[in-house]
Amino acid sequence: MNYMFNLCLPVSTGKIKSISLTFFLCGLLIIMMTVYFIPPISAGADHPPVLVVVDNHPSSQPQAGLNQADIVFEFLVEGGITRFLAGYNRDLPPQRVGPVRSLRPYMVKLTEGFDPVIFHAGGSSKAMENLEASSAESVNELIRPGYFWRDEGRKTPHNLYTGKEGITRAAEDMNLKRTSDNDIGQHLSFRGEGEAESKKHTVLAADDDELKRIELSFRGQNLTYEFDDDSGRFYRYTGGGPHRDETGEIINFKNLAVIFAPHKTIDEEGRKRIHLDSGGAAYFLTGRKSYKGTWDYDSQKDELRLDGVGADSSFAEHLESETWFHVLPEDAEMEIY
Repeated sequence: MNYMFNLCLPVSTGKIKSISLTFFLCGLLIIMMTVYFIPPISAGADHPPVLVVVDNHPSSQPQAGLNQADIVFEFLVEGGITRFLAGYNRDLPPQRVGPVRSLRPYMVKLTEGFDPVIFHAGGSSKAMENLEASSAESVNELIRPGYFWRDEGRKTPHNLYTGKEGITRAAEDMNLKRTSDNDIGQHLSFRGEGEAESKKHTVLAADDDELKRIELSFRGQNLTYEFDDDSGRFYRYTGGGPHRDETGEIINFKNLAVIFAPHKTIDEEGRKRIHLDSGGAAYFLTGRKSYKGTWDYDSQKDELRLDGVGADSSFAEHLESETWFHVLPEDAEMEIY
């Protein structure tokens, strides 16, 4: 490095022009070294998979950051509403994700096998107990508020956000590194042959090649996904209209995955226990096609597995990218048109 140091010394002391030129060249050299030789601290491939608990209360809409996620899990919570878990694999999340809300135990269970870092604002007592015992890292706003901020233009509690800057700082401060090649959704893949069983749920399906719309009805929720031929994507509608994000864009994804699992209300506040050990029916929709299968949970590997009927292993790559993943009660209804 001596030659670099010498380049930054004045070439002719006492001559202002020479000194100015030398410092200019020295500064230029430093900039070039930074750009070309020093890796960015926020390199996406180095951070662990990131999960953010996102509010879906009517007062939380429109949300931020869902369209940029690689996978979004949607769960029922108390109050007859749903909550999202937005996942980001190799690329860091956008500048603004939220509103951020509290964690539930089934969110921890379903995603533990990814070794993620979860950004959340507290959680139920069981969720925090499960999180402590899991391999996931926690960035809890109640303990580490510096990685979050509140939007004063929106009402509390539906105004808490995180994003790329806060997540990058948390990864640096907590020395969070990717510990495996697992991506969120990587092991949520169709594996071999399975037998689809219809239990309590109702599914009305049209010809696979004519898929245009999916309607979901459960516990007072009515959702519609419409398939667009030009983009090859599903667009989400709720409450009789399009579900838009903060940019005004309709929330949309390439793939939909649906599993049916037993739900039970466990307290007066309406909190749920979702039995993710039970197994059950599963559906995967991509393009104009729908595929029926089953799911189960491997407790030794902390993996939820989907088994397709006649489906091949190519679904692994589908589920790792741009997939909306519904966890529905067994009495839910799904219609495929």
